[in-house]
Amino acid sequence: PDEILNNESFLKTFVLPPLRADFQVICSASETGVLATVPVVALVGDDDPGTAELLDDGGLAADWGLRTAAGVERVVFAGGHFFIYDPSVGLRVLDAVVARLARFGAS
Repeated sequence: PDEILNNESFLKTFVLPPLRADFQVICSASETGVLATVPVVALVGDDDPGTAELLDDGGLAADWGLRTAAGVERVVFAGGHFFIYDPSVGLRVLDAVVARLARFGAS
């Protein structure tokens, strides 16, 4: 949404740090061959053509299974790429994230 894209402070505080961390993980794993020791949870929209390959087990395992020794899980939500902005889906996304963090021992 424009409100977020036009808010430089929000982007610098909440968007760029996790994005940088993602790229650091991807680059370091590619360079060192070291696998992550935490599971990967892919949250995808069932109508997102950009993640269609993640909707089947073969694509998900091929892409993310090579990066972690702890397994891969896919959670599918109704919607496209920005399904998280749909108020009817947002709380289910939050519930899914909280449940997995609790399962993996995060506090």
